[in-house]
Amino acid sequence: VEKETAALRFAQMLEEAEHPLLVAYNAQFDLGFLCAFLSKNHHGDIYNRLHTIDALTVYRDRRPYPHKLCDAISAYNLESTVHNSHRAIDDAYSLLEVVVAMETENPDLHRYIDLFGYLPKYGVNGAPLPGIHYKAQPYNSTGKLYER
Repeated sequence: VEKETAALRFAQMLEEAEHPLLVAYNAQFDLGFLCAFLSKNHHGDIYNRLHTIDALTVYRDRRPYPHKLCDAISAYNLESTVHNSHRAIDDAYSLLEVVVAMETENPDLHRYIDLFGYLPKYGVNGAPLPGIHYKAQPYNSTGKLYER
């Protein structure tokens, strides 16, 4: 599939969704590429309909450092369920299972919509994204980011 076709199909999928929500692990990184890709292919305006949960932000609120996806898989005892190979499909399935475990643990994921934590030592990685509220979140934070 050509890049233009992929951008068009993704934009159409978002347009058809009533409340599109993207869940990503370290969403700031992925969304930077996604926004650039959509803009380059004439669909940058579709980003305004999108809402996001950064599962890394949630995980930092719930567990001490380290905070890689593989650490979340271990923390939620998902090693026998998922395969963390750093392949896109495996990572997507792993993230789904981690998010389900997070919601089972504490059904507050809705409070993290469009809220991204960043490490104070480094600041926001890349350009701030429209519609995202950023808050400093140390490695071993105490309390919920959405309560600060």
